[in-house]
Amino acid sequence: MNVTTASVIPPAWHSDATSSLLSSIARSFRMIRTTSNQPRRTRLTLSTERPEPSVVRITAHGEVDASNAAELREYVFRHATDCRNLVLDLREVTFFSSAGFAALRNIDIRCGDTNVIWTLQCGSIVSRVVDLCDPHQTMQQTRD
Repeated sequence: MNVTTASVIPPAWHSDATSSLLSSIARSFRMIRTTSNQPRRTRLTLSTERPEPSVVRITAHGEVDASNAAELREYVFRHATDCRNLVLDLREVTFFSSAGFAALRNIDIRCGDTNVIWTLQCGSIVSRVVDLCDPHQTMQQTRD
């Protein structure tokens, strides 16, 4: 029985010059990454309190973006299931993307469907995005 083996790596990848080039590129990326002056991303933290039995206050700290907007939405849905009034406090949010606005729109629809009165408290970062994404101001907000 004759068995022939073939290399799956193209011959060009075997050369020392290519290997050296790839190592150089990798070092450059590590240097850019480690010397970046950009601030570190702040993780989203959520907390809930019940000032009254039918009132839920949910507070968010940090950044709301595409990676965690669904987490915000699901957290609100999970913790505000049996309330009549919801206060969503986003005044401590330091970054807010359009994905965050989409989460707010879903919260607004769910609250309307379940007759929950909700209040959006936001600082300038969140209100700027809400104003841009909701020019007719259908979503009520109180500003800092």
